[in-house]
Amino acid sequence: MSEEEKQEVIDRLFQDHEVRLRVHEKFLEKLDAKVDRIEADVKGLYKTIYLGFAALGVIMSIAVGLLSSQSKMLGSQVSSARYRHLHDRR
Repeated sequence: MSEEEKQEVIDRLFQDHEVRLRVHEKFLEKLDAKVDRIEADVKGLYKTIYLGFAALGVIMSIAVGLLSSQSKMLGSQVSSARYRHLHDRR
């Protein structure tokens, strides 16, 4: 093989290698874009779940507050009824 033929083979191999590198680069760019989209989706889901739990916490606090006030109101009604019952007996 002459030096010129060897150089042609080397050039062709480098060209093939360069083409493969470009293909892999494009593949990695697409993969990076997909990863970015997945990351954005996960952040959105996290935010939705976090806000859902925050809303649930607010709802539970309101419910506990309402139950507490109702139990106090019921307790005072029972106390009043007992007082009236005891007072009426006399």
